[in-house]
Amino acid sequence: MLSFYLFFGILYALLLRGLGKLWRDMASGLPRQKGVTDVSIVVAYRNEAKNLGALLDSVLKLTHRPLELIMLDDHSDDGGAGLVDDYREVFLESEIHLVSVAAESHGKKAAIAQGVEMANGDIILTTDADCELPDKWVEGMVVAFEESDVHLVAGPVISSGQSGFFDRFQQIEWASILLVTQAGFSLGNPIMCSAANMAFRKSSFLKVNGFEGNTHIPTGDDEFLLKKTVRQFGAVSARYMNSRNVLVKTLPHAKWPELFSQRIRWASKWRMHGSMVHMLAAVFPAIIQLAWVGSLVLLFQGWKGALVFFFIWFLKIWYEKLALGKVLKSYSILNPALSFWVTSIIHPWYVLGAAIGTLFLNYTWKDRKYGRKQ
Repeated sequence: MLSFYLFFGILYALLLRGLGKLWRDMASGLPRQKGVTDVSIVVAYRNEAKNLGALLDSVLKLTHRPLELIMLDDHSDDGGAGLVDDYREVFLESEIHLVSVAAESHGKKAAIAQGVEMANGDIILTTDADCELPDKWVEGMVVAFEESDVHLVAGPVISSGQSGFFDRFQQIEWASILLVTQAGFSLGNPIMCSAANMAFRKSSFLKVNGFEGNTHIPTGDDEFLLKKTVRQFGAVSARYMNSRNVLVKTLPHAKWPELFSQRIRWASKWRMHGSMVHMLAAVFPAIIQLAWVGSLVLLFQGWKGALVFFFIWFLKIWYEKLALGKVLKSYSILNPALSFWVTSIIHPWYVLGAAIGTLFLNYTWKDRKYGRKQ
């Protein structure tokens, strides 16, 4: 057992070192933009009245013109649609064509598909109602489409706010997601992205039949579309942009149960992937964290076991700090070392709890309850 954990700890450190080397901080200068002009932003929202103002204000600050914004209300009951309509005149003055409609069917995927059908733009950008967009977001995302073989572009997302450890924990976890996301794209096998920062050709969406085949799954509008795009057009068709110009910020969760429920929702997709690579990518993190939790048994293996335990946990904490700190630093986000250390210690329990939750717990999303098999 001592040899196994010694090997495991060293291998984990080498893996983090490799992922850190793969991380590329793309130039933050303004991208060239030649032929892509017709752009539509599609946002599906439900009960987001408290957040819509910040999103719409950030849309007003976008420098790309002209622009079409399609807001689809997924049966909200908090008056959000009225707030969107209040922006109609100011958008008109800013050369932003606002389309605000009620979703015909229930669910985010149905709303997005409806928005894509309505869109006049050749390029569709998607984000979430609780996000804020950087000024050069459109230019930074669509520049990749100057290459005709690019059909989908993914961008980075991170939570905003650093008011306490909980906010910093979420940022550090987002950094781990970004690190793995870019590694997949860099290695020619993209496995995840976020619809909070995604762009694709309308024609490509229609070519792969949108969300057909997974509309019954509430979540995964991003990953399933990515997988279908890569299957149809090849790995070269998907591009990852990680410049600060395209970093989308989302609101952090206010409470641990909210975050935990979201992670259960995210993890619930693992059964739905037909690809063995995607299934392993979903299950592998839970297995790794189970091994870290299981390493506690080393403390009962005498002084040699205790020595191995503290050594491998030192490797874990140190190399996670190096790799994830590099990601955050590339976006000018600095977190205290103590936040990295504490996150590194509690993260295995958190991930393992979410993994167990996908097997036994239901989750709530946008005031709708879903079973664990949905």
